[in-house]
Amino acid sequence: ITSQIDGDEGAFLGAMLCGNKSKLSDTSKTSLFRVGIGHIFSVSGTHLVIISFVFMYIISYVRLSYKAKFILNEMVLVLFSLFAGMSPSVLRATVMMTVFNLTALLRRRPDSLTTIAICGVILTAFSPENIRSASFLLSMSGAFALSVISPMVMKYIRCEKLLRPFVTNFIASLCVWTVSLPIVMMFFNTFAENFFRR
Repeated sequence: ITSQIDGDEGAFLGAMLCGNKSKLSDTSKTSLFRVGIGHIFSVSGTHLVIISFVFMYIISYVRLSYKAKFILNEMVLVLFSLFAGMSPSVLRATVMMTVFNLTALLRRRPDSLTTIAICGVILTAFSPENIRSASFLLSMSGAFALSVISPMVMKYIRCEKLLRPFVTNFIASLCVWTVSLPIVMMFFNTFAENFFRR
């Protein structure tokens, strides 16, 4: 992409689609993170989930056993993880998708907390230093908030069916913000110090 499209257009497309920020100037990157949209240039688990579901939807029209579809989907997951540089968020999503797909293959009910725990063990087994990584901790806390805390909170909230999707999204965002706030404060305390000094 960056070799075929010159200038900022190619640099931005490469960053948004593939996570390759090497062509972006330091000024552009700084500006993007200052306005709060720098995260859209980081390939994350969201990309992986979309690609996996689209791929599974396409091969659902092919007569294959679930085991064969599982193997093909795993190949896509692994290739995308390698393509994305095996960042903690992508690896977490790969492991979670694998465990989720295995539940149907092994005829087990999926459990979010167990899946997150398995991801944490696998991601830190060979790289224990990940436990101190902001990316790893934010990724795991976000997944925990979305899949465990948010559904628990929604059980106690009653609202009209028409408003429920909006309320669910709001509660999910609030849960992620609340759970990840201590980690943000721990790793990005420069902002907090400057804020409280004022």
